[in-house]
Amino acid sequence: MADPAPRGGEPRAHRLLGLARAAVRVLTSLPARIVITAGLLTLIAMKIDWDAVGDAVSGAGWGWFVLAVLAVVASFVIGAVRWSWLLAAADVAAARARSLRAYFIGAFANNLLPTGFGGDLVRAVIVAEPGPPLARSLTSVLVDRLSSLGCLVLVGWIGVALDPDAVPSRLVGLLAIVSAIAAAGAAVAVVLLRRGRIGRFLPERLRPWASEVARVLRDYLADRALLARVVLAGVSLQAMVVVALWLLARTIGVSLPLALLSVVMPLVLIATLAPVTVGGFGIREGAFVALLGEVGVSSGEATVISLLSVAAMAIASLPGGLALVIGTGRAGSAGQPGEAALR
Repeated sequence: MADPAPRGGEPRAHRLLGLARAAVRVLTSLPARIVITAGLLTLIAMKIDWDAVGDAVSGAGWGWFVLAVLAVVASFVIGAVRWSWLLAAADVAAARARSLRAYFIGAFANNLLPTGFGGDLVRAVIVAEPGPPLARSLTSVLVDRLSSLGCLVLVGWIGVALDPDAVPSRLVGLLAIVSAIAAAGAAVAVVLLRRGRIGRFLPERLRPWASEVARVLRDYLADRALLARVVLAGVSLQAMVVVALWLLARTIGVSLPLALLSVVMPLVLIATLAPVTVGGFGIREGAFVALLGEVGVSSGEATVISLLSVAAMAIASLPGGLALVIGTGRAGSAGQPGEAALR
């Protein structure tokens, strides 16, 4: 019987797939990300009027910046309470104070620590024992993250509905594309969950946890009261993030409609999800420059707003660093076994 595979090696499709995987590994490696980050920041820097930037920063109203930091802290607190609801529904026993502490530590790790596993894994580990509880905790974090992004997109549409003239049609079109992709992804996930096929998409070593993950997700979908609270809190959280961005723009004397920023924010966040730069630098600034440029904001002003947003997030997450230091000093403290993994 003839060999169905073409002579000369594996099928062309397999070779192309292998090349694509290799390219992704190269682009997402740390050296490549450093080079890409430096290149993007250099391109942006070449377009900036640095004298104008200096004038904007020297005349900044730092009281607005302080208010922006407080708004980010408020969003963290709302997010922590929201996550505690998801933990409770997933049968992960964690006191409200402990989940708040873990949330802030996770935010600190995401913003300021060069961790390879990320702040989301950190907070999941802090509140749960290894094994099934950790699987449920990680599921709650995943749902928290994805639903937060969905709520941010929803806030964008609320902004468009309230003040449609403030948002250029091109940005509304981009938001519509993002919304359609998100809705399609959510629909596929729900179908797979209901058919019991979610486990086949998990890595081999995680498949024993698939039943725990599926059970938690089904419990979430069945609890409409929980979903309503999570969405309401998520919208409130993301509204605070948009307000913080408005305050940051006011810091350098730029006045922008909240409706516009409610659309810009999800588009910037989604752009930074691409793992090709360090900490999203370069992509974040480029996205702000491109999107705010639609309403006449200069490259320099947009870049400063982007960098101020990074600074505000970093400062707001400092309580998480303090909580981590205090927790590390209590080696062997009862009731916090997960933190041993962080020491």
